[in-house]
Amino acid sequence: MNDWSIILPVKSWTSAKSRMLLDLGFAERVTLVQALAKDTLRTICDMPEVGKCFVVAPPEVLADLARTVGSRRFRAVEDHTGGEGPDPLNSAFRQGRAAAVQEGYRQVALLVADLPGLTAQGLRDFLRSVPRRSPAMVRDSAGTGTTVLASRSAEWLRPEFGSGSAERHVGAGAVDVTSQCDPWLSHDVDTLWDLWATRVTPGSFLEHWFSRWSALPVGSGESSLRVPTQFRGSSSDQHAYPPSSGMG
Repeated sequence: MNDWSIILPVKSWTSAKSRMLLDLGFAERVTLVQALAKDTLRTICDMPEVGKCFVVAPPEVLADLARTVGSRRFRAVEDHTGGEGPDPLNSAFRQGRAAAVQEGYRQVALLVADLPGLTAQGLRDFLRSVPRRSPAMVRDSAGTGTTVLASRSAEWLRPEFGSGSAERHVGAGAVDVTSQCDPWLSHDVDTLWDLWATRVTPGSFLEHWFSRWSALPVGSGESSLRVPTQFRGSSSDQHAYPPSSGMG
């Protein structure tokens, strides 16, 4: 097949983004994780050049995504570990890659599910930049991790996501195309400040999340940020009113 397949791992709603637990209450965190994954999946599914998106997730997450996005818009790959284990992310990527290859896809991209600024055009430009004879990757905003790794030959993909993954992927032969790509393709959400500094698409699930919790992201273009009362005093509150966002 000449179309691209996208592999999208999604952890259990209750265990994802646990590092943000001290900054967000349980309900805020769970609904945030849901919003990020649903926005990412919806963007991918709306791209005509993507033949299929393989979502690797626990059964209850797949059922929720099917109700929201539509089950015919993606291929469900059940991950019964719930995102637990010694290397859950890369294990999920490998499961999804195997499913894509089994269905005849050669062009495969591995994408993290927490890219709130992701656009179809940004992902499209990245896929067009992937060389014929080597994988390509984009670094995260910190410069050390990876947000997307893709290859026109699935057998060349060796997912090594996690801390320090950018150098591991480059060392394994991937071409770093970060500087050529939409900066928002690098902007994943690992901390509350990453969330405050993001760009929010009108009509997105994330926009609804901000509205629900009465917050305003810096990436919206505002010069200051309204921080919800329940988040004040958190470990990320030191960043609540930056002189400039540096984003958007």
